[in-house]
Amino acid sequence: MEFEKLDKKLDKNVYELYDFKPQKSDLKKVEIVLATIESLAKLGFDKTSYSSIAKIIDFKKSTVAYYFSSKEMLIKEAVRHCVRCQQQLSIKKVATAKNDKEMIFKYIEATFDWAQKYPEQLAVFVLFRYLATYNEEYKQLHTQIREGGLERIKFLITQKYGKKLTKQDSLHTALKIQCLLADYSIISVNTNLLSTEQAKNEVLKMVKLMLR
Repeated sequence: MEFEKLDKKLDKNVYELYDFKPQKSDLKKVEIVLATIESLAKLGFDKTSYSSIAKIIDFKKSTVAYYFSSKEMLIKEAVRHCVRCQQQLSIKKVATAKNDKEMIFKYIEATFDWAQKYPEQLAVFVLFRYLATYNEEYKQLHTQIREGGLERIKFLITQKYGKKLTKQDSLHTALKIQCLLADYSIISVNTNLLSTEQAKNEVLKMVKLMLR
């Protein structure tokens, strides 16, 4: 009965993200990760604890601790979940491109789709960027995530869009695009300067000029 309740509460996309046949333990872990994201987004890092997470999903504090032995483990898994969601949206969006050249622009659109659909996840990632400035494990994970994103962008602008660039220039161009995506997606949700649609259009405009 408990398994069925958990199964119904989770979004069907969770199974695509984790690529597993639902087991009771898997579902509990995902519920805890989702509650961690909610707690971090609403309460911040200092006030997020086993207790705050357990309260959100009506679990015992000991249950949260059983699956995740430290707060650091929870933070890292929460961030990985956010990345999986963003990647899933990107894959689906890029697949709608009419041709290879359009793929990079669909990838850009997907980032803003994610920011708009999952504002709590974006809030967690903003917090994680700060934590990575002083925690070496977080810094390593952040570097891995950034490097993965850079490789995807480089592939899209060189192999798909067909921009002829040296290895160094392709890295610099990909980094510029990645920074634009990060900064403008954040600005669109934590300020009144630009709406998500305006921020997306600004980035698309700048990247088109960059790739001419």
